[in-house]
Amino acid sequence: MTARNVLVGRVLAGAAIVAALAGSAALVAGAPDNEDITAPFLLQGRLGDTVSGRSLTAVVEGVRLTRYLDVKYKDAGDTSTRGVWVVVDTVLTARRGTLILSDAELWIDDVRYGVSDILPAPTPLQLSYGPDVPQRGSLVFEIPEAALASPGAAHATVAFLTTSDPRLDSFPVVVVDLTGLTVTDRERIDERVVVDQ
Repeated sequence: MTARNVLVGRVLAGAAIVAALAGSAALVAGAPDNEDITAPFLLQGRLGDTVSGRSLTAVVEGVRLTRYLDVKYKDAGDTSTRGVWVVVDTVLTARRGTLILSDAELWIDDVRYGVSDILPAPTPLQLSYGPDVPQRGSLVFEIPEAALASPGAAHATVAFLTTSDPRLDSFPVVVVDLTGLTVTDRERIDERVVVDQ
């Protein structure tokens, strides 16, 4: 073998190694990170749609904005706010036993507002009648009034998270438009009830 053939062989081998390394780097750079791999599956719907996740089926029947919650079924104390209450009227059906919705959130832009526990029980925060029993009630979220003027208010998202660790689970999320709603002085809140089937 001549020196020239050896040199050409080494150059080709070096080029193959460089190409393999570049290809590996591209694969690693394009691979999802751990958060993307374990992210929850968010099953999206709109007002009036029935959206089902692994453990919950949700329908958002309406959304209201108010400064005071007029709780008709139990004394709730002072429910006034300096901001705005977003009242989300729902029909929720647990698909597996009792569910707790204390991790539900309202997303506007990149800000997440947790569901409020200001309403006295029984509320949809605890779906205690077991699987396949639809229950009508309201969830409430307290937000600053300025949030209604943000671009994301036109496609705010109600995320019905049923756990604080949502990785690799599926949850219903419902997109709602808060921009065309009037902020009222008070809105009636009724007790959670079972829906006749």
